[in-house]
Amino acid sequence: MRPRNLLIAVAAVVIVALLVLSFLDQLLVDYLWYGRLGFGGVFNTTVGAEIVIFLVVWLLAFAAIFVSGLIAIGSSRNHERLRVVRRPDEMVEVNLPELIRALGDRVPWKLLVLGGAAILALFAAQGEASSWEVYLKALYGVPFGLKEPAFRLDVGFYVFSLPFLEELRDLFLMILVLTTGLTTAVYWARGSLDFRKSPPQIMPACAANLSVLFGIFFVQRAMSYWLARYALTLHTNGVVFGLRYVDHILWKPGLWLLVALSIIAAGLCLANLRERGLRLPVAAATRATLRRLENELV
Repeated sequence: MRPRNLLIAVAAVVIVALLVLSFLDQLLVDYLWYGRLGFGGVFNTTVGAEIVIFLVVWLLAFAAIFVSGLIAIGSSRNHERLRVVRRPDEMVEVNLPELIRALGDRVPWKLLVLGGAAILALFAAQGEASSWEVYLKALYGVPFGLKEPAFRLDVGFYVFSLPFLEELRDLFLMILVLTTGLTTAVYWARGSLDFRKSPPQIMPACAANLSVLFGIFFVQRAMSYWLARYALTLHTNGVVFGLRYVDHILWKPGLWLLVALSIIAAGLCLANLRERGLRLPVAAATRATLRRLENELV
């Protein structure tokens, strides 16, 4: 193994070891506490749920981040190797991407993306593992046999299912943010994004990839607004009172409008795949429409 690859592997192992030690520390405290109280079965159930949730979420987050990073590596333009030369009679400004390009093929891009995806996925997995009770309630929840008048849903939906759906919504957003962050960093480091110019210079492949990610973001927002309709029935201390008058008149139709606008925005982001430029999706779609009209008129 090359020295630089060995250094990266050692750094990744150290970070993972620190996270595992922090988890084992809390695990030991809980084991002693539940054992002292005589609730060993409760401890086994909670720990088993945390481990399963951690592994499943880590695999999902890792796969999403790693695949997006590989796409960024494959679609970013291949620059020729640069030689950074400093002339004595002038100052040449060299940014970090250019310094990285000067290394040429010596940069282990896939290994860096692999390690970054593995580490970033740990944050999503650890956060979800701490919410094990939400998953267990959704798994073992039973109907109450009582329906609320607003949506004609069983009260058990608000106690067991709705918190679980909101947890999945937040997890979806977290994975998307981590994926977008790593993908943008790869494009910037490989020279496909240049923020020194105004507007920033962006390569077509990078614009297409980010347009897809922004489209997925608006799908997540549509899901969030859809779930917010049910949250309108929850007011003081989480007790179900039903929809208020202002909810019927204003907030419920308003949330449906936000759902529709989010879906339209997601479609415009996908329309930006044809433009592949650093423009607002609305502007890109408008420009494409004007071009089609121009062609038809001419």
